[in-house]
Amino acid sequence: MNPAIMSEADFKSLQALAPGPHEKLPSDLDFSFLRVYIESDNSPMKDMFHVRHCVPGEVIMLEGEKGNEIFIIRFGRVAIFRGEFNAPVILSFRGAGDMIGEMAVLEKKPRSATVVALEATDLLVTGQAGLTSMLNQPPFLGLNMLEMLSQRLRKMDETHSQEAVVTRALSGQVEELESEKSHLMELERLRQETTDLIVHDLRNPLSSIMATIKLLEKVLPRDISTESRELVDIALTASGRMQRLVDSMLEISRMQAGKSELNLSVVDLEALVRRVTDTVLRPYCNDIHYTVTIPPDLPYIEADRDRLERVLVNMLDNAIKHSPSQGSISVDVWLVESALQVRVTDAGPGIPIEERQRIFERFAQVAGEKGKRRGFGLGLSYCKLALEAHGGAIWVESAPEGSGSCFVFQLPLRR
Repeated sequence: MNPAIMSEADFKSLQALAPGPHEKLPSDLDFSFLRVYIESDNSPMKDMFHVRHCVPGEVIMLEGEKGNEIFIIRFGRVAIFRGEFNAPVILSFRGAGDMIGEMAVLEKKPRSATVVALEATDLLVTGQAGLTSMLNQPPFLGLNMLEMLSQRLRKMDETHSQEAVVTRALSGQVEELESEKSHLMELERLRQETTDLIVHDLRNPLSSIMATIKLLEKVLPRDISTESRELVDIALTASGRMQRLVDSMLEISRMQAGKSELNLSVVDLEALVRRVTDTVLRPYCNDIHYTVTIPPDLPYIEADRDRLERVLVNMLDNAIKHSPSQGSISVDVWLVESALQVRVTDAGPGIPIEERQRIFERFAQVAGEKGKRRGFGLGLSYCKLALEAHGGAIWVESAPEGSGSCFVFQLPLRR
């Protein structure tokens, strides 16, 4: 049977809604490690998957049809939507390393959405037998990644239902609030309590995952450990980024409550910038070009080393997230009168001038190119609070070349 293909007019309309071909697609879950494992020569699962080649506009799965296959995207991009082809309700866009179609197979229910290839796309395809095999693999797959995904998605559905209940309850409370100020304060309190609960619930399983990965490095035979280096690096990088996000959320709450104090020491900013930049950006050197420019004889500063390091990491993570493939990131340190400036410039879609103040607010979402959201503001909110505690500041400018953003933070030489 020939695969279904969208009409030329419908496909052009769908393409117009998608991010540009060189933009990175947002993804909460990256299954690149699974793709690497499946395609390795010694993988027991290699024969359980076959490759499907899809042309632009090809329908990979159709809403309402029986779901008996799951797909891992080798390369290419797809659109996920509900409704008719001529009036799609976009749910998300996915790219290389993402998995699609697993929920229908896990729950034995019809497809909940339609998936269409936006460009030439290759998929690794398997059925129920392949899924069962994945759930019974050794430790790093035996942690039941797909079950965790299923539970996470179900939890999201439960959260949406709970949010509806909470919203109805809040509506009744809001009517009793004496003023708009007390209304806003109550909403902020509820949001903060919810955030704190989520963060604390995340810390233990995240710590267990990181500890398990590091333990595997030590207990695996040397030949297996060497062959699996790419998988371990992917897992450690992803876990490390999530750990920094959790730590930032907790630290933001402490700083806003005035319960966090600076641990000051003399800091060699040049050494700190070079070390953090290499640590964060080197794993992406095949996809992102970066440069570091620091003047000689840079004076030392008095600062909280750990917080300053986290500020740099957050700024670099932000630049990575919004840099196109084969884009560039530059890190420059400037001596400006009685202060030091660190500038991180990316080649991403940039930030509208009217949004450049709000982006540093907690949970702020700023629409970028074609409505793309530029993060949740947690990392940048942390940067703002940490730098202001040092008597410094942070802001964003247009990149010198006119494309991209330049995030700048400034610290006084003496407190």
